[in-house]
Amino acid sequence: MKEMLMRYCLNATALLAAALLAGCANVVYEGRLSWKEGWREGWVTDVGKGAAIAGKLAEDCKLVPLMRSEGVQYVTIRYWRSGRATLRTVPTTADSHWNVKDLVYLNPRDCNAPVERRAS
Repeated sequence: MKEMLMRYCLNATALLAAALLAGCANVVYEGRLSWKEGWREGWVTDVGKGAAIAGKLAEDCKLVPLMRSEGVQYVTIRYWRSGRATLRTVPTTADSHWNVKDLVYLNPRDCNAPVERRAS
């Protein structure tokens, strides 16, 4: 009887843990930006134009045509990846207005994905 009760508790705990993990993996920010598709929360740590900040671009983004256009503004964003804070510099349009500490969403998997402003 004791062994049966223990097995029941272990099964119930495993089922509860699986349900919680499945819920976490299905996060959708702002009702449209899916965590599964690569969107992450972050904050702006640097904003600028020119070669100095463009040099910080991730290698996988340096070949995208927008990166070489005149007037491109770059933002460096800190976000969490695998439990560690990570920096990613991405291009934004010249007419966008970003400040250090702005809360954002970014998709580090897609160099063409826009940086999205996050509600505070």
